[in-house]
Amino acid sequence: MPYIQNNSFCSEINSEKESFSFYLEGKNGIDYVEKMSKEEIKLLEQMEDYVSKRYKLDLEYATKLGKLHEKFTFDNNVNGNLKGSLIEKAWRMYITEAENKAISISNLVKQLNMQTLPQIKLLLMSKKDMYDKFSEVKSSMDSKFDGSAEEVNRFWNIYKDSLKKASNSREKLSKIDSKNSKDWQKEKKNFDQHSQKLHMTHNEYCLSIAAVNEHQKEYHKNLVPFLLNFMQDIHEEYVQP
Repeated sequence: MPYIQNNSFCSEINSEKESFSFYLEGKNGIDYVEKMSKEEIKLLEQMEDYVSKRYKLDLEYATKLGKLHEKFTFDNNVNGNLKGSLIEKAWRMYITEAENKAISISNLVKQLNMQTLPQIKLLLMSKKDMYDKFSEVKSSMDSKFDGSAEEVNRFWNIYKDSLKKASNSREKLSKIDSKNSKDWQKEKKNFDQHSQKLHMTHNEYCLSIAAVNEHQKEYHKNLVPFLLNFMQDIHEEYVQP
């Protein structure tokens, strides 16, 4: 059973015809970058767990292998038919090779524990720190975006209400015969007020939509490049010889 579990995110991307760059350029590009970062952290956590277990198992194996062969080493005082025989030479060679194998495994285990595992831990820490910073910035941007979206909905409701009132007032005006009557003057004043509010609300509604679009662009202008550049910096740091 592989120590790395199936990557659902990669499966999701590979199941589609479009490439990752296609998603990156879309309106949900930031979500795909975030998913990629989270999946990478999961893979590193699995790797850390695997290497840690591998270190313990290999160390135990090397230690027990060394102790095992100590029990079956030929005594220097061996005598009889075995002394100097091909059996003794073959066995001593086997024991020597087994001891070298145990030493080699032990050295690799030390390297695994002193170099590989700490590097994985540092890389994982860097990735998590990057993701935390990304989440903090994204949360702030999401909050601003949600606020702008609420403004759009608010102005849209005001706009619909103003449009309805202006339309009703215009209809009433059309039914009044004399423009010199008090009713017509009163309704004309109402119509002017509703029309003015309608135009003002229309402008505010358009501006609120523009604000939402600007916040949406911020994801692609700032947040996606921020995360991708951070990831690239980390990769370059850890691939240097």
